[in-house]
Amino acid sequence: MLTKKHILLGISGGIAAYKMPDLVHALTKAGHEVKVILTKSAESFVSPLVLATLTKNRVWREEDFFAPNVGYQIPHISLVEWADLFVLCPATANTLHTVASGDASTLLGSTFVANTKPVLIFPAMNCPSLPPRSRKSCASRCSPSPIPGRSRSSMRWCVKIPVRRA
Repeated sequence: MLTKKHILLGISGGIAAYKMPDLVHALTKAGHEVKVILTKSAESFVSPLVLATLTKNRVWREEDFFAPNVGYQIPHISLVEWADLFVLCPATANTLHTVASGDASTLLGSTFVANTKPVLIFPAMNCPSLPPRSRKSCASRCSPSPIPGRSRSSMRWCVKIPVRRA
């Protein structure tokens, strides 16, 4: 039996984002607590209100990054301290490049840089369609890993980042 986890879900702006309410519902139904970081482009595909209703938690948006009313919480730090697992799904090519290059100019990017917990990344496209630069930078930090319950052919869709120790 799986232990109940605090799951931080980063959603970027790929078309697969419209399926994230289903994922959040399944995770919360299984007893996990979920908090969401939603990129600006992801808001075109899924409503923050829907995700907040399903998670019963605030949905963190790009405009919350150092916003005067929540800046004291330093959201990227408090979120990674809370989480047991960081999931990026769907991870667009832009998001993959952001996290692989250590770009901390966005809430999602700075949260990834500050993170020391296990990370699962689900690319929003098949790997050969990644631009060569993104593929190279991602490969330098990511290693494909088998995920229990997933067939061999689907393993390339999930990338597990080794835990970085402080």
